[in-house]
Amino acid sequence: MPSREGRFEQATLAARRGLVRFGEEVRRARLDAGLSQTRAGLSAGVSHTQVSRIEAGSSAHIGIVQLARVAAAVGLDLSIRAYPGPDPIRDLGHLRLLERFRSTLGERLDWRVEVPLRGPRDQRAWDAVIFGAGKPIGVEAETRLADIQRLERRIALKQRDSHVERVIVVVADTRWNRDALRTASSALALAFPVPRSTDRRAFQPTPGRHCTPTVRHMHGCTPSVQERATEVVRSSVGGHTARPGCSAPRCSAPALYRARSRIT
Repeated sequence: MPSREGRFEQATLAARRGLVRFGEEVRRARLDAGLSQTRAGLSAGVSHTQVSRIEAGSSAHIGIVQLARVAAAVGLDLSIRAYPGPDPIRDLGHLRLLERFRSTLGERLDWRVEVPLRGPRDQRAWDAVIFGAGKPIGVEAETRLADIQRLERRIALKQRDSHVERVIVVVADTRWNRDALRTASSALALAFPVPRSTDRRAFQPTPGRHCTPTVRHMHGCTPSVQERATEVVRSSVGGHTARPGCSAPRCSAPALYRARSRIT
């Protein structure tokens, strides 16, 4: 997976290659139409010099509207579309959220950040991965929930491609995120089934806390309604303080959490 600086270098190179290809297509289309650079430029409302720069792939400082107009002048349609790429750059709040969650883990667990999914061609990575609790556990941190369905799909694809069976999503405990979780409660019930009482407790803000957990267990090891949500966090990610009859290695289902800043 490329570094933060590397990903921007790759994006710049990809953009330059795209401009070169676009220029070659404009030149071929202009010649096929029997147009001079001056005539194409007049039709598009740009100078023949700009048309020449576009055809040479040196149009990095020419606006997208001008590029589209030149393309139209020679009989082309310019289409722009964004595709899924590497995970977005994370800010300081995101890193602090991960660190708060890390502080809840047992000392015997190994914690690694920015863990690539597969090979160098796959630019995605888990925000963190927990080792030492049986199979590796993927961790994703969200400071602000926007599209929960998209989040679900993104995590499902990461699970599929990295063969990670357990996932923890750490969500900052803010009013916005609590409202988003309430709004999406019916959808979450299918992908992240949780005991009703645990779910209600997780949505309630706790004074002095940064976040509270919501748990996903698909089969086996379903917490009883009397258990505290913090105990569920322990049993799911540590295995060292798991409740009797539910050790972490057998809790193989993913989980959605808003993790407490500390587990006592």
